[in-house]
Amino acid sequence: MDLIEWYQWCEQEWGKPLVIHPQGYDVQTYAVSTEGQPTECYWAILQRENGERTINFLIGATKSISESAGPFAYDCPLYFFELVPEKNAHWREDVKKYWNDKSSM
Repeated sequence: MDLIEWYQWCEQEWGKPLVIHPQGYDVQTYAVSTEGQPTECYWAILQRENGERTINFLIGATKSISESAGPFAYDCPLYFFELVPEKNAHWREDVKKYWNDKSSM
């Protein structure tokens, strides 16, 4: 699925995508696999019809996990936090810890 198709799919399913960011740049970083194959995953900021913005973890073209549900992945871009009101403080702390640990390596 190309980026235009991702945007159209997101808007149709969950709301207008303001930002879509690939989860990883190589197959080792994908958090999800289907039948042993890595599945494309993306971080997205979606805007609902009521104007509410949410951070969502998009898995393939089938599932979206919002910040409030606490996605199992922690490599969300930190700049997303500046664009979306906090829905899950514990998850955001885990994301910050992930990036802090990664930068100390």
